[in-house]
Amino acid sequence: MNESLDMLYVTSPPNMGPLLARELEEFGVPVQLERRGGVYVEKSLAVGYRVCLWSRIANRALWPLTTFSAPDEDKLYKGVKAFQWEEHLKPDKTLAIDASCVRSRVTHSHYVALRTKDAIVDRFREQAGERPSVNLNNPDLQINTYLFKDQATLSIDLAGRSLYRRGYRTSGLEAPLKENLAAGLLYRAGWPKIAAEGGTLVDPMCGTGTFLVEAAMMACNAAPGLLKNECGVSRWLLHEPVVWTSLVKEAVKLRVRGARELVFGYDWDPRSVKTAQQHAKQAGVDGLIHVEEREVKSAVPPYGKGTGLLITNPPYGWRMGEAQKLSGLYRTIGQRLRGYWPGWTAAIFTGNAPLISEIRLKPRRTYDFKNGSIPCRFVLFKLASEERMKDQISKATTAEMLENRLVRNLKHFGKWAKRNGITCYRLYGWDIPEYPFGVDLYNDLDNVLTAHVTVSETKDEGLLGEARQAVGVESIRRALSLKEDRVIVKVRSRQTGDSQYERLKKTGSYITVKEGNARFLVNLTDFHDTGLFLDNRFVRAYVQKRSKGIRFLNLFGYTGTVSVCAALGGAVSSTTIDLSNTYVDWARQNYEANGLDLDAHHLIRTDCLRWLREAEKSLQGDVMFDMIYFDPPTFSNSKAMEGASFDVLRDHAVWIERSLSLLSEEGLLIFRCNRRGFAMGFENESYSVKDISKQTLAKDFERKANTHHCFEIRKSQQGGNRDSGLSGK
Repeated sequence: MNESLDMLYVTSPPNMGPLLARELEEFGVPVQLERRGGVYVEKSLAVGYRVCLWSRIANRALWPLTTFSAPDEDKLYKGVKAFQWEEHLKPDKTLAIDASCVRSRVTHSHYVALRTKDAIVDRFREQAGERPSVNLNNPDLQINTYLFKDQATLSIDLAGRSLYRRGYRTSGLEAPLKENLAAGLLYRAGWPKIAAEGGTLVDPMCGTGTFLVEAAMMACNAAPGLLKNECGVSRWLLHEPVVWTSLVKEAVKLRVRGARELVFGYDWDPRSVKTAQQHAKQAGVDGLIHVEEREVKSAVPPYGKGTGLLITNPPYGWRMGEAQKLSGLYRTIGQRLRGYWPGWTAAIFTGNAPLISEIRLKPRRTYDFKNGSIPCRFVLFKLASEERMKDQISKATTAEMLENRLVRNLKHFGKWAKRNGITCYRLYGWDIPEYPFGVDLYNDLDNVLTAHVTVSETKDEGLLGEARQAVGVESIRRALSLKEDRVIVKVRSRQTGDSQYERLKKTGSYITVKEGNARFLVNLTDFHDTGLFLDNRFVRAYVQKRSKGIRFLNLFGYTGTVSVCAALGGAVSSTTIDLSNTYVDWARQNYEANGLDLDAHHLIRTDCLRWLREAEKSLQGDVMFDMIYFDPPTFSNSKAMEGASFDVLRDHAVWIERSLSLLSEEGLLIFRCNRRGFAMGFENESYSVKDISKQTLAKDFERKANTHHCFEIRKSQQGGNRDSGLSGK
């Protein structure tokens, strides 16, 4: 058998010959020989037409005409001219030639195409007195010349043009994939099987939507050749229209109709989103595809869908940006895969193989292909199921470390708390990186223990974070022997403005806890904070010890716990100011819980900075205070505040100065904040500033010493060192 003439040759993208062979076998075209760049199949028009209609991976379907020795351009010209072209094309029609040369003495493919054209038109001119013209865009006959080891093979391209040109992609942005390359990658990733089982496909960087459209066409069994208006060789003299028409009718019947969305695409660029939607519509599969504007860092599985295939072609750093800038992007891809896509198959196609290591997942399979001239790596990952993920985390050594740490801390801090009469304290605070949360214990008046867990958002988001959280909560329950309802978990994201004070729930469920001789109402469920800052415990004791007979002012009073301590310490009056109705009412309840007469203690709901501004101008009367407690937020841009935002690092000195205008001659101002890296910027030769941060730092918060800042400010002549009177540290 002469394979060059007796078989039809179907070409594929580089290294996709085996995939093409499998595809052709699946739709009924037996493969006779397999090569890296293509396959040989039966030479019949029915087979050739079927390939042109159905193959998603093929580049060309070449019908060989003749083969001959062509060691130089003269032999090539003579061999082409000797063939009977008049049996295939009329002289008034058009043609186009493409050529390739492999391991031959004639090496210039463009010159080979030119000599082939010259030989054909010269034959027609000599025999018919006229010649075909050249039409590169839509010729009546597309001819291929293949030179291999000085042997020329002339063929008719049955598709008329490369089969990857489906016809639906009319516009492209940066770095598009060819349609047949995208289809081959989908085959390699197992999408046909996933789709048949009801799975979903997502491309989180879909660009112009090539993966999306090809996946949708596979899912609904749409023959890609139907998108073309006619057979590629409809004007070839040997064309058999009856055979073509029969195959077209069969393909139309086999297409599955429906509009169920099963393919999803995300992209940050609205132009790409619009183009992908346009391509889906032009391919007739827009009912199966949903595309939206979304960044990779927020990519999650479509709501209500099961598992499936995530496939994407991220930038390589060749044409769209510098490679060193892409490490973060690939790390983000890995973080999203680990955190949000349990049970999915993930497939990454990239022309920058070293960047794959940034994904930080172990590949299941790796393949080498090309995108144009760029060598590319195609990597498949099988992501762990949610159950397996939780099981792996629960068996990890860090889970055992966490439980051991909790037991050890309970023994250590428990003894310290009992010895000092402390009923509420921090047990664990972000000690192990894999378990980034704080655990605070609250004993109510009936000695019922509740663990309040504050989880910080981390890079390990989604199900990975949730799985670790579940393991952490279970460790807390075991270490403390608590029932499930006695462990309350909150996730705390980065706070902006006054979002830390926003209500989470509306249970209205309060417990009463004891601190020294004070009673405080605590809400463990409804807000980010509980109403009692445990790290401020010794500051409250510090204030109470110095409050006998004083007039007390509490700025940014929150739930009034410091004011209550001042009143219990013997303050003759107190004024507590806060902007929140909720916390002003809460402060009132704290006064009542301690049996304090509110006639001498005032609660004011207003903007503290506005109140200070007016008080400085004596608009609040001539009242002076013997102790001012100033504990502002780190940052606030609340709409209810007047003027610009407040930043404690930037603005504290100005507002301390204003507060001191309300301080009596022998009075004391206590300034406190939780800003990491805070440096006191207030300087006034009339006042002395003493750092009492270490004196007021509780043992259970020593790991957060860099966020605890507390200062005494007095008139200089009153600046002697006084004993803090604190014990129990």
